[in-house]
Amino acid sequence: MPAEKKYFERVAVIAHPQLDEAAQEAAQVAAYLNLHGIFSSQGYLQDEILYTGIKNKEYDLIIALGGEGFTVATLETYKTFFFPNKPRGKFAGMPITNPEYLTKRKAFIPLYFGIWAIVLAHLVMGLVSRA
Repeated sequence: MPAEKKYFERVAVIAHPQLDEAAQEAAQVAAYLNLHGIFSSQGYLQDEILYTGIKNKEYDLIIALGGEGFTVATLETYKTFFFPNKPRGKFAGMPITNPEYLTKRKAFIPLYFGIWAIVLAHLVMGLVSRA
């Protein structure tokens, strides 16, 4: 049986410095990776040793934990994307206080799709270059 190909050999797991749970999760992720033969370091971005390793491109992959802001913003945007005149999520049942923004935000639809196209293109390029 041929040896399993590793896509990543060195991984940095970075935790958000102000979230205690993120540091605990980073330690668990690093332990899991180490258990499966992938060298990993974990810590905060401000850690000098980890920062130097990242700066010197010693890692194949960097995993950042504790940055939920973009995820939440994307979910909130998606929930209102197809039915913009109906408040959803935490705004369900509340009156629309600034209806002019419903039309103003349409200008950002191409930007939203463009950002996701770039993210997905980089993901594909990264996976193809490792194959």
